[in-house]
Amino acid sequence: ERERERKRFLRWLKPPLGVSSEAGTQLVARCKALLAANQTLGQQLSQDTMAPLRADADAQLKVNAQLQDSHKELVELQRSLDEELEAMQAKVMRLKRTLRDLRQR
Repeated sequence: ERERERKRFLRWLKPPLGVSSEAGTQLVARCKALLAANQTLGQQLSQDTMAPLRADADAQLKVNAQLQDSHKELVELQRSLDEELEAMQAKVMRLKRTLRDLRQR
């Protein structure tokens, strides 16, 4: 089967469609033109496909930046609340000691 196809192809390449013939030269030129058109279409398709993906990626980067900013703010709030809690706990301990001292008198 393969050999038969190869022979058929070789017969097809013989003149008048050989590379040195006018028809062969036209065929090669047409193939080159089709290849160039295919490459151009491939690039356009790639760009058309990538544009929405790039826009989505940019949007995700913005959301990510906003989340990071929010996280930093929340971390700072947590630190502040921790400091306030420690201060309140210290005050409660002082008041307990004071109360205990007053009861002992």
